[in-house]
Amino acid sequence: MKMKTTLGFLFLLSIALISFSQESKLIKAPSVELYYQVMGKGIPVLIINGGPGFSSEGFLPLAQKFKDFGYQAILFDQRGTGQSTLSDMTDSALSMDLMVRDIEAIRNNIGIDKWVIFGHSFGGMLANYYATKHPDHILAMIQSSSGGVDLWLLENAQSNLYSQLSEEEIDSLNYWQSRYSETNAREDRLKYNQFMAKAYVYDKDKEQVVSERLMQGDLNVNRMVWSNLIAMEFDCKEALIEFK
Repeated sequence: MKMKTTLGFLFLLSIALISFSQESKLIKAPSVELYYQVMGKGIPVLIINGGPGFSSEGFLPLAQKFKDFGYQAILFDQRGTGQSTLSDMTDSALSMDLMVRDIEAIRNNIGIDKWVIFGHSFGGMLANYYATKHPDHILAMIQSSSGGVDLWLLENAQSNLYSQLSEEEIDSLNYWQSRYSETNAREDRLKYNQFMAKAYVYDKDKEQVVSERLMQGDLNVNRMVWSNLIAMEFDCKEALIEFK
């Protein structure tokens, strides 16, 4: 059941992996070393990528767009992903509260008072949660294909996924999911992701690059973060009523 949940909620991130010049920095916080990078000057925009369990690398093209539009783009690897390493990879070290603390550590390290928060997919959920804790530091918030303000998406994620696939593709998706659960083999996960990718894109030419991007996600991080979201009964609706 844990593997099905993990595989079922690996959300699609941006796809292209392009390198751009930027200022990178590592900062030490309790139990974690945080990696972030800053591109350009202007009103700061924090980009929170989806996942959970993915690095920010796939959002470099978006950061470049923000820079080109005259903003200061800030990317960071969420704890346990990319170059943001944890001293202890346990469930207790991967919580929403700690990820909010990480974001604040980055804001303080850069010396920003207020910034724009951009959250994609799971990143939208983290952005919403950050807004409940530190609304005074947010100029504006952009929700991109957001996971939402609560756990409602868990009720319809599978049906939405299946609606994009044929019966044959659904059978194949379930087969490779089950097989990967048994073997934990990379090639079986890749087969699963190839069918998962079909449900995410309209342009079929992008299926391969999407499936390869999905391979970069850390399934253990994904599982632990989702366990925390469920345990805390993630729900920001009431706290966001006064947020403007």
